[in-house]
Amino acid sequence: MTSGDCLCIDSEVTAGATLFVDDVEDGISLIPVKNSADCGAGSIIDIITRARVEAERDFITDYNVLSGQTNIVRTKTGSAIYGRLKSNPPISLPLNDLAGIKLMGKDITGMKVTINSLLLSLSNPANPATPRSLHITDSLGNDTVISLVPGTAYTNDIILTSDRDYFIYYDRSINGDIPLSNRIKCYCPGMNNNLDTYFDISGFNVNLLDDISYDDGENNYAYGLTINLKMQCDDLNYWLCLDTDLFETHGYYRTIAKTYQMYVIKKVISTIINSNAINRYTLLDKEILYGRRARVEKKIVDYMTWLGENLTAHNGCYVCRQSRIMTRQSIMI
Repeated sequence: MTSGDCLCIDSEVTAGATLFVDDVEDGISLIPVKNSADCGAGSIIDIITRARVEAERDFITDYNVLSGQTNIVRTKTGSAIYGRLKSNPPISLPLNDLAGIKLMGKDITGMKVTINSLLLSLSNPANPATPRSLHITDSLGNDTVISLVPGTAYTNDIILTSDRDYFIYYDRSINGDIPLSNRIKCYCPGMNNNLDTYFDISGFNVNLLDDISYDDGENNYAYGLTINLKMQCDDLNYWLCLDTDLFETHGYYRTIAKTYQMYVIKKVISTIINSNAINRYTLLDKEILYGRRARVEKKIVDYMTWLGENLTAHNGCYVCRQSRIMTRQSIMI
């Protein structure tokens, strides 16, 4: 809200912030709050608090609309099931200890894959009620372990992103498990939708996770795993919040932050102009406020236009609309 001290604001909230409503050039100069009475309903702090919420809503709406006007989504949202069961017999291949599926990311920024359910199907498992530890390990070293009872689906959502590789596996040697011979891809019409845009997917069976290579040991077996997932490449809100540190350092994200700041300042000015209350802010010169709001609105248009036109350089889910690409149709003499 302000770079100065304020009784109404927890100082920890603004630690590290660099964009404020009382921006010297574009914002409203906030008169120092003298006591806690200035923090209640109708106060400037109350106005700014509400303005930030409304500005966030409006910015996200406008950003999504403008991005859709200047760009198109590379791949539509889709769902798929990998390792679908079809009366599969037990797998007859020689088996190593670790069995699972690997997804090798294609580094498309902005997308997400949500695993809606996981199922492990085994042939006459020993200790059938004993949960198996299913690992979801990524190439950055993160390891998530979930308990999966054979034949019972795990339905808590798990989100993957294509900026890394994932290995979904279990140690079949612990209980002597023999997985069914279901396949990752059955190549049936309509079965597999869009995941190949984001990941190269294959099965693997090794004794150590370090034995997995990009080239060796790939096959089409799912080793008893069935993955039900949804691919989505048009959730801009999700993408914007992946790494909030970028808003301080990255040019595109920094422009997003600056644009949001303009939205908040515009809301604050509009609230003051339209207010029937009498206070130190509503008594400010209306012409000055109108002029400042017009300048802020112009910056919003300029920033939003630039954000839409440059989205594809930072979000791989989008490509420019053909209407924006210049081509030579004819030479006129």
